[in-house]
Amino acid sequence: MQTTWRGIANKASSDKGHRFRNLFGMVTVGFLMGCWRFINPKATSILTPGAFEFLGFEFRWGLCRWRKPLVKRRTATKKYRAALANLNAWFRENSHRPKREFFAQLAANRRGYNQYYGIRGNYERIRDFFYHAKQMLYQRLIRRS
Repeated sequence: MQTTWRGIANKASSDKGHRFRNLFGMVTVGFLMGCWRFINPKATSILTPGAFEFLGFEFRWGLCRWRKPLVKRRTATKKYRAALANLNAWFRENSHRPKREFFAQLAANRRGYNQYYGIRGNYERIRDFFYHAKQMLYQRLIRRS
């Protein structure tokens, strides 16, 4: 499987039904090490050494349960905060809707977030997002009364 940008672009353009579905299978350790020389060190200075952001995820080195090196992924802080801000704005705009419609749309929003960011190693960010979303929902429902 090709792990170059041209290979990913060719795959995406040739098969529309399979568009970027298996992108994380293409992101291997060799691909990350090859990309490392293109990363601006000033842009990654706030991250831990050896970490960088790509497609809304922070990639960093860690150890697995068997104490072997492993590339760990979690939601990038910037994307996480932006998602919470967007959800809060959505609550403000849609809290007047009927409950059935409101909760159906909220479930779809949360399902979409979980489907994109729900990868191995990202449980803490998913759990924190759900907790903060629940708190914002309670605030909006109390205000609605």
